Amino acid sequence: MTDPVRIIPPALQATYDNWHFAPAVISNGHVFVSGIIGTSPDGERPSGALAGAEASAATSETIALQAVRDPEAQFDTAFEALSAILHHAGATLADLVEITTYHVDMATHMAA
Repeated sequence: MTDPVRIIPPALQATYDNWHFAPAVISNGHVFVSGIIGTSPDGERPSGALAGAEASAATSETIALQAVRDPEAQFDTAFEALSAILHHAGATLADLVEITTYHVDMATHMAA
């Protein structure tokens, strides 16, 4: 068995430095990604998929982390962030075998 490899995209290095929380880990040939939501510094669609997490790390306070208010934009941002993290692990969304998602008021947002 090999030691796990932490995957830390440059935009999330401060998150790791502040909280020792790796966005993903490669273990025995599998990539395990931590939970991620669509966030931004101001609740609007961010300019970069990891902008919300990057902003929260810059202040060392999770208070800067806000979910994107528009549900469709939040979902898009979350998958863009997942894709960015996978990219740094040498993988893509096409490599996913399993994904677990959690939703609030799923019936309202199912179409998105």
